[in-house]
Amino acid sequence: MDELDAQPVQLQLQRALLPARLPEVEGLPLTARYLPAGEPDRIGGDWYDVVPMDGGVVALVVGDVAGADLAAAALTAQLRGAVRAYTLEGYSPTAVVTRANEFHLGLDTGRLATVAYALVHPIERIITVVRAGHVPPLLTAPDQDPCLLDSAGGPPLGVRAGELWREATTHVVPGSVLALFTDGLLRDGGQLGTEAGLRRVLDAVRGGPVGSPDELADTLTGLVHAPAPDDTVLLVGQLVGDRAAAGPTLRRTLPATAESASVARWLVTDLLRDLVDEDTLDTAALLTTELVSNAIRQTREELALTVRLAAGRIRVGVADSSHRRPQLVQVGSRDTSGRGLHLVEAMADRWGVEPDGRGLGKTVWFELDVPAS
Repeated sequence: MDELDAQPVQLQLQRALLPARLPEVEGLPLTARYLPAGEPDRIGGDWYDVVPMDGGVVALVVGDVAGADLAAAALTAQLRGAVRAYTLEGYSPTAVVTRANEFHLGLDTGRLATVAYALVHPIERIITVVRAGHVPPLLTAPDQDPCLLDSAGGPPLGVRAGELWREATTHVVPGSVLALFTDGLLRDGGQLGTEAGLRRVLDAVRGGPVGSPDELADTLTGLVHAPAPDDTVLLVGQLVGDRAAAGPTLRRTLPATAESASVARWLVTDLLRDLVDEDTLDTAALLTTELVSNAIRQTREELALTVRLAAGRIRVGVADSSHRRPQLVQVGSRDTSGRGLHLVEAMADRWGVEPDGRGLGKTVWFELDVPAS
């Protein structure tokens, strides 16, 4: 009898819901931990996944389904599969979680589920987080105090249809370590609430070794004492990055829906907030909104947003599948649309239109010079 056969059936089922092994991701060494609850008959709904994509981008996902039975295990498998599929289709983090919510509601299980979704660009060291009712990820960085990425949150999956979750994007220093986990980590014998548990996590990280994924995972799992009242999963990655990188770059696919203009504005603001002055940031966010809004009117297919800061210059491009070139048209005082390109013309230092080299559409772009101060 091998080690797996010797485990209780419930534990075998729980482990079967998790990845058999972690993929190798350039610039992002990973580790994971699964700590079962002390109750032998319990089947937990805690799960994690790692989804590599083209261009070196990877999604780190941790979730928790309400309940501790076979129905929870079935829903866990379904949600993990749905999130993975939406990710591989190229949806943005907000769109992935939104679609997972609609999928979850369609199953009509009556159960809630939480998820923390982090889209990571390892080389550029950019992290975009969406949280649906889930505890915030933990970030440690060399010579900095550990912190929680808690600025983007929303209700759990399964509360209501039509919910839109906000993203938060962070640019981190080389060597930063990111940890996603479930709330079993916060319960010391079931006595601690979420806020007290998170304070306990931060205190442990300040006092323990956290310089690598394994060190941070070991420090965090040391907080769980047997018999644990709940399952816990941990997913930890270190953004090794490239110290010679010119600056932060963001690439994101967005659906051709009205909400994408707001999402694009959030992305630009979150990426550049600490890197440029307020006036330049506001201008970049406004002009990005105008480009995306214009592209939405041109096509029903997905858009591609690219934001790059390098050599004292911000460049934003929005690509769509339409061959129709945008035109500056005369706008009357009573017109309610058509002013977007006039704003770009007036406020950008440079702008233009580039046809796709494969004949598949175009990219409308603008550039802003960043003041030296």
